[in-house]
Amino acid sequence: MITAGIDIGTRFAKICIVNEGKIVGFAESGVDRKISLLIRDLFSQALKEAGISKRDVAKTGLTGYGAGLVKIRGRIFSEPRCIAASVKEEAGQTRTVTDVGGIFIHAAVVENGGRIKNFASNEKCAAGGGKFLEMACQALGKDIPDLSPCAAKAKAPYSITCNCAVFAESEIVSQVNAGAHPNDILAGAVNLIASRAATLIERVGHGGDVVLTGGVARIPAFQKALEARMERRTLLPDFTPQLAAAYGAALLASE
Repeated sequence: MITAGIDIGTRFAKICIVNEGKIVGFAESGVDRKISLLIRDLFSQALKEAGISKRDVAKTGLTGYGAGLVKIRGRIFSEPRCIAASVKEEAGQTRTVTDVGGIFIHAAVVENGGRIKNFASNEKCAAGGGKFLEMACQALGKDIPDLSPCAAKAKAPYSITCNCAVFAESEIVSQVNAGAHPNDILAGAVNLIASRAATLIERVGHGGDVVLTGGVARIPAFQKALEARMERRTLLPDFTPQLAAAYGAALLASE
């Protein structure tokens, strides 16, 4: 059976086309225009990559904060459930899964088969996810790909104290004006996100390796900082990490 999964997040929209459990096409883009037009374009791109037409898609699963805005017939699933479904084959055993997206961080203990045992989320402020890292980079004239190389060169990572993204950005600008090195500030920004993720991981209470999903999972400096705080190993799934929710929605739609 061929299914589609649509994830409308706070920052990006993703679509996965799945055939017999495998991703055969996908597309993603920033949420920068009318949702109906965005999804139409992304669906066309994903179908083209999969080499099929829309009529070949038997069922569709929807998830994310904008799932209710999509005018496509399909079932809506919670984001944690979709993420758990996407990694159940990856885990093969009870394991902690942590999703770090544009704004929010989710941590869950996923048992073999995809059942969520424990769950925790940081849903208060953009200082908790990738949006904050983007803001930090912009304030310093850097891009996201610069994060890891710069953080690796940091000699005295700056400790960011603000819990609000807006105030944290002001704090970063103040430190630049005070002469702090950009590498130290960027390392501090990464450490802040890693610290928040580690807190949630500890809250769900399960040892062992941690599977990372979400766009921030692709940043090596974040992986390293998180492992240092937890003293545990992080793993990436064998699909693009930020597609986890869309992939899981497609898998759940087939059930």
